[in-house]
Amino acid sequence: MKTLFAFSVLTAAMLSLTAASSAQESAAASPLEIAVTYNAQHAMSTGNHSFWLQEGAIELHHRFYRGLGMVASVTGGHVGGDGVTTSPLNTVTTVFGPRYTISTDKDRLAFFGEGLIGEVDGFRSSFPSGSGSTPILTNGVISSANGFALQVGGGLDLRLGHHLAFRPIQANWLRTQLPNGSSNKQDTMQLGAGLVFRLGR
Repeated sequence: MKTLFAFSVLTAAMLSLTAASSAQESAAASPLEIAVTYNAQHAMSTGNHSFWLQEGAIELHHRFYRGLGMVASVTGGHVGGDGVTTSPLNTVTTVFGPRYTISTDKDRLAFFGEGLIGEVDGFRSSFPSGSGSTPILTNGVISSANGFALQVGGGLDLRLGHHLAFRPIQANWLRTQLPNGSSNKQDTMQLGAGLVFRLGR
């Protein structure tokens, strides 16, 4: 519910920004972009077991001054546990922040880099309920937790038409802070691809 509220606020803010900038800029102004992507996130458990979360993401992006713009993104992920050494994990990551885009003639190719911050929510899993870097076994486990999220990365968009582009690659480094009975930090790599829809001009 918290994530839905945060994304709703971000969406309203970006739509307001789009309306304001459209009134001030020329006909060459960048339209609002909505990207829908499939991501695979590579992570390590505290027992050094490597696994991949399967994710779907939706993001809003608007360039308001040359190549500079703002992004709001929500990503949902899932991985099943083996029932013995690992638990299933479900996550929703909500981040926002600046993006800089370098485009070729008529935006046929667009390279972008971004740095986003926000929150990660983990649920239907097992998180140690003790605090600090040393696990406290008597405190047991909880099924949900949330923490800070930082996402840094970039990608490439290939324009297919006036209102459609293909994103063949997006690569991000993602740091999250969920309880794990150790450092309570996770550093993961996201790889994704999808479609970008352009609204407006």
